[in-house]
Amino acid sequence: FIINTQTFTTENDYVNEPDVPDKLGYSGKWENYSLSTSDITVNAIYTPITYTVTFKAGDTVVDTQTYTVENNDIAPPDAPTKTGYAVAWEHYELTVGDVIVNAVYTPEKYNVTLNYDGATSGNTQQTVTVTYDLPIGKLPMPEKTGYNFIGWYYGSKLVTSDTVWNYDADNAEFTARWSTDEFTVTFLADGKIIDIQT
Repeated sequence: FIINTQTFTTENDYVNEPDVPDKLGYSGKWENYSLSTSDITVNAIYTPITYTVTFKAGDTVVDTQTYTVENNDIAPPDAPTKTGYAVAWEHYELTVGDVIVNAVYTPEKYNVTLNYDGATSGNTQQTVTVTYDLPIGKLPMPEKTGYNFIGWYYGSKLVTSDTVWNYDADNAEFTARWSTDEFTVTFLADGKIIDIQT
């Protein structure tokens, strides 16, 4: 479409160039021209602007690529893996402007088995789900006749509700540990304590 029409003569061959109309994603300029002895048409030339898309994992730049509105077909790099997490690039669109795309890490969930080790309440075994790098949360407190429940153990490590699960292990086993109850026997004769033993 016509932006502006101006006249010139051989004696006055100066024209005032109008601004090139904006076009999203492009830089524009007037084509080269010279004022001669006939009417001329000057066309706007648009060149796609080059933008940058940067892929980041935390503070680390994984890859940088360029694109334009005419060519935005890029191949995203593989996101760096992280133990205990699923990873994917966040949603992004390549339209106009520089873009930063971040890796999103989602903690994996693991099934662990509670081994009640002879408890007289609850199941012999139970499966619960724990989430990597997050506190385990409240675990059941079983009972065992004649014993005090110490807690759940993963190997030799005592597991509490605040314990962060940072083992990349599915079907790991927690085992209940117990201490024996101490009971007292008291010997009486005519209402008098003769002996006390534990």
